[in-house]
Amino acid sequence: IPTFTFMPDGVMKTNLELGGYMFGSYAPPQGEFNLDSPAFGERVHRSTNGILHDHLIAIKADLDIIGSKNSFVTGKMEYGTYEEATGLPKPEYIKYNGVRFMNLTTVQTESAYEAKDHDLLMITSEKTNQWDAPKSYEIGFDHTIHSQTFPKEHPIGGARPWADANLHVTKYKDDEIHCSYHSHHVVAGPIRSYDLNEFMNNESVVDEDLVFWIMIGKEHYPKAEDIPVVSNFGSGFTLKPRNMFDRAAYDDLAAPANKLRPCADRRIFQCVGSTV
Repeated sequence: IPTFTFMPDGVMKTNLELGGYMFGSYAPPQGEFNLDSPAFGERVHRSTNGILHDHLIAIKADLDIIGSKNSFVTGKMEYGTYEEATGLPKPEYIKYNGVRFMNLTTVQTESAYEAKDHDLLMITSEKTNQWDAPKSYEIGFDHTIHSQTFPKEHPIGGARPWADANLHVTKYKDDEIHCSYHSHHVVAGPIRSYDLNEFMNNESVVDEDLVFWIMIGKEHYPKAEDIPVVSNFGSGFTLKPRNMFDRAAYDDLAAPANKLRPCADRRIFQCVGSTV
């Protein structure tokens, strides 16, 4: 169940609730040897095993931040000396030579990234705000796995390279429309026009029209409470402005139609109007 939320301050949320009938297999009568349980899943009913599986979703995000010339920047919080952080000699007034700093890297060519390896993932533009910071958007991941379990040499792994990492960044091309196809039961190999590996040509992604292939999802180890249908559990990601404005964007929101009125209780300065 997809939900797309567009907020007045420019934040965009994508969330997918995963539910439905569970992926199962036959379970022999209780007391008999059960090959599938517990390593490959668990018995969830009289004659049913719930089988370990995953719910992975690929989303294409064609993001143009103040035009189509964008770059992709990663950030990692690190600890080191003042010299390591700035490349400059430490001033005398700084007594202890140990600082935390954000190590920012502008990605040069088409690449793949896992959310757990970075503290910041952002798309930057050539334009800056009033404080000379590049107008950008951050990509944040909510409750998702980092990559598929199958290795690339496995038939299923080879058929869905988009699941190798949370994020792939490529240069935009008209004929690169989809990175996944309708059925992953076709595991002989990837279909060329849907193969993300074919899109990754080591091309420059600096000041280019960029596309982001985003993978979210969950591993599902079924339980008895998944009968008769799986309880919804979700995964998603958020796109949020970073230095797109000169201050918090809510200052630009229009005033509500019903203005605030004084409260009867004078200890409270004002309260919400009679309708919201």
